[in-house]
Amino acid sequence: MVDKFIVYIIYLLPFSLVFSRFLSDFTISLCALIFFFLLIKKKFVSFYKNKLILIFFIWCFYIIINSIYSENVLLSLQSSLFYFRFGLFVLVFYYLSNKFDNFLKFFCLSFFIIILFLLTDSFLQYITGNNIFGYAYNGVKLSSFFKDEEILGSFLSRTYLLPVLGYLINNKRLKYENELLLTYIFLVFFVIFISGERTAFFIFFLNIIILIFSYRTIFKKNIKY
Repeated sequence: MVDKFIVYIIYLLPFSLVFSRFLSDFTISLCALIFFFLLIKKKFVSFYKNKLILIFFIWCFYIIINSIYSENVLLSLQSSLFYFRFGLFVLVFYYLSNKFDNFLKFFCLSFFIIILFLLTDSFLQYITGNNIFGYAYNGVKLSSFFKDEEILGSFLSRTYLLPVLGYLINNKRLKYENELLLTYIFLVFFVIFISGERTAFFIFFLNIIILIFSYRTIFKKNIKY
């Protein structure tokens, strides 16, 4: 019951990342806290023996010690004291993906839905000057649902491949696979381009290169196409 509760919360994470920074951080912290108690209760020995996990928590301890000896202790501890929650959140993903066969696929699907909303809203804002919530386009950078935060391109460049990975996890193939994949990537590319974020532009192409080298056999025919 607890496991399914965490799953449903995580499925809402992509939406909270767009609409509320507080909710996204709360989601990560809540999942990490619940999983921490699961680790104690169920005694997952394999997690305790994993060297990468041990190294990560040693790193967390190290940055906390550095914060204590910094000039502004309280300010430094704000970012380092609970940094371990991100490591626990990664463990949550590892745990749930092993327990539920379709967990990663549906998580990627939730990202695909929010990215489609962002792309549609971005084109609307670019063409009409306002998005569906009335947020105005300043003529320089698109913001879509992010309002005054100019991070649309940054968000898309870091998340647009998750739906692609979710599709690769699924063994079923679509009829117009090449056309749909390239159309999706082109739309994301165009929105990142008109968002005016140069760093996001670089990350977009870097991710494409990494994906091609990671899935050479699958993307070989797409590159030729």
